[in-house]
Amino acid sequence: MSVSVEDKYAGSHIFSGLTQYTGLSTDQLNFIISQLVALGLATLYRTALHPSKTSTAVRHAFGLVFGLIMGYFCFGFQAIHLAGLPAVCYVVMITQNPHLMHGMVLTVALIYLSCLHLHRQIYDYGSYGLDISGPLMVITQKVSSLAFSLHDGLTKKEGEMTESQKMYAVYKTPSFLEYFSYTLVFPSLMAGPVIFYNDYIDFIEGKSYGNVVNKSCCGCVVVNEPSPVRAVIKKVILGLICALVFVNFLPRFPISRLKDDHFVENTSVSYKLY
Repeated sequence: MSVSVEDKYAGSHIFSGLTQYTGLSTDQLNFIISQLVALGLATLYRTALHPSKTSTAVRHAFGLVFGLIMGYFCFGFQAIHLAGLPAVCYVVMITQNPHLMHGMVLTVALIYLSCLHLHRQIYDYGSYGLDISGPLMVITQKVSSLAFSLHDGLTKKEGEMTESQKMYAVYKTPSFLEYFSYTLVFPSLMAGPVIFYNDYIDFIEGKSYGNVVNKSCCGCVVVNEPSPVRAVIKKVILGLICALVFVNFLPRFPISRLKDDHFVENTSVSYKLY
């Protein structure tokens, strides 16, 4: 007897009762809920947890803790891999020669990720369910980019680096908290985007804001942080459009049709490309 995607899904089923009203599967619903929660929690970074009001350790811990909670909510026991892959890479990062470490981290991360992809190919082939390999692909890019940036910072002189390398070079190994908060921070855990380690640290320390300088009527200089509202609204609208396209068009044009015998044998090349 075949097992449905719903039965295979290891994440939380607390909102499964809403699937009949939304037309979404539990994993899709959990993904949307996690992104909406992340959007709400992110506002705390600029309010209650603003760099001027709290320490960097608290901001690191906030992103890490809610990243782990979100991972467990969406993936259940599979969330162990969210910590497993970066943990193995961190051990390599702090124990190996900096001249070789970057290549070793990349190799280890790709092997770990490939094993999970292979496992899914064998035991869950063709499934469209939410899977841990999605966030792990994001984490793989994070740990490998950090390893190469650390390699540049520890082994190269400034004159040997390109402008891009100088910008992203990391000159000391991140602490345990810094490293895991970077890899598991909740705003980018589920679907990215991938950010460089230095950009993340600038955000945590409050150095990423492009300060806008205005002169008040009394001649005093006032430094204001730019409002994120417009950028957030644009991203939310774009996300909603992509979600609507996915929900409406994927059932009509399933990718499984590409291997359908009728489609392969009885359609022209131009139709296939279309």
